[in-house]
Amino acid sequence: MSPIRSQSPANNVEEMIIHIDSIDSDDKDKNNIEYRVHGKNNSPEWKGYWDISASKWGEWLGFYMDQQVFEKFTVEQIVALCLVEMTWFGFSEERIKDRIDHLEDE
Repeated sequence: MSPIRSQSPANNVEEMIIHIDSIDSDDKDKNNIEYRVHGKNNSPEWKGYWDISASKWGEWLGFYMDQQVFEKFTVEQIVALCLVEMTWFGFSEERIKDRIDHLEDE
């Protein structure tokens, strides 16, 4: 697979929208803020948020961004938070697929 910079955005057939929220941390250090990057669409079978960490990078590039994200975060913060989520399972699509395929083995 090619690096993300050489990929084209996939068609967003699911109409996935990226949301970023700050969440309460379990950490005793109150200065530690945690964030959740997730997707939401108009799926009739699921009204909640989707875990998009295992999405292919081309899909990420085609996802829409919730307008409120731009109001809460800088572009640099958005990119950094999305990159953390995109690479949660690895730094290549091959590694991510391998980790996902073997999650039940762990």
